[in-house]
Amino acid sequence: EAGCALVRTLRCIRGGLKFRMACEPRFDYARPRPVVAQESEREALLCPPGEAYGLWLLAEVPIQAVDGQGVEAVLEIK
Repeated sequence: EAGCALVRTLRCIRGGLKFRMACEPRFDYARPRPVVAQESEREALLCPPGEAYGLWLLAEVPIQAVDGQGVEAVLEIK
């Protein structure tokens, strides 16, 4: 079943830009840290501990799990 989607697109008009993206969701009023299950180099599931729901992140660039925080990516846009 499809849920909601949030799409972000980065575009550089002139020159270049080094960009760091961090996805650090907080559930239940930021009480627990998310559990991060990195499914592949470009996808991760972030959930509250012990729950079956969460946030599915799909990226066009490689992402990396950050211990107990979420995921991040560093890229250069030209």
